[in-house]
Amino acid sequence: MKKAIVVSKLNNTQALTALLKEEGFGYVVSAESSEIAKDFIENDDFDLILINTPLENETGLEFAISCSKTTIASILVIVPSKS
Repeated sequence: MKKAIVVSKLNNTQALTALLKEEGFGYVVSAESSEIAKDFIENDDFDLILINTPLENETGLEFAISCSKTTIASILVIVPSKS
């Protein structure tokens, strides 16, 4: 079973979680901050870490770099365009 974690502000997690489930991820959890996500990542092996930036109190890029050094998961960072 493929596992994913969505790290995003609360208002975006439901749509991203639903999309991943439609794409075949059997286990998808969401976290509103990198601190919460780190707890999940320490306790489980994920195939995908999806980070929708910016996060509540940070950009999320440092978290993405940290994950790339400590996990074997694929990491996808969504960056909004400037308006």
